[in-house]
Amino acid sequence: VSLNFNNRAGMLGPDGMNSGLAAATANKIDWIRRGAGDRFDSLELEIGAYNTIITDHQEPTAAAIGEALGMSTGDILDHPHCLIGSVDYICEELQRRRELYGISYVAVLDDGENNMVEAFAPVVQRLAGK
Repeated sequence: VSLNFNNRAGMLGPDGMNSGLAAATANKIDWIRRGAGDRFDSLELEIGAYNTIITDHQEPTAAAIGEALGMSTGDILDHPHCLIGSVDYICEELQRRRELYGISYVAVLDDGENNMVEAFAPVVQRLAGK
């Protein structure tokens, strides 16, 4: 089951990003849980990490994204559709989110410029089989 934010504007923007904040994502998972009933544990939850940035400059990077979207740095760092930080941080955060939300499948956007598939490879290697 894929968790998405409201993208009726047809592009990534504040309205869509706000609909995917941590609390909104938790609400969506609750809807899925209630609808699935006993089948919930057999579901695999997927989310797109549309803002994935491997960096040692986590705070200023998140702050810049937050400023562009009218969101706080904390909202961006806690945002289920964002993964910003070092490989170590992202690995820990993905495991935390799996425990918190039950999300076990993450799609990473490769915009063709930043080669995110290659940059994200160490995260995949470290978490494979966990």
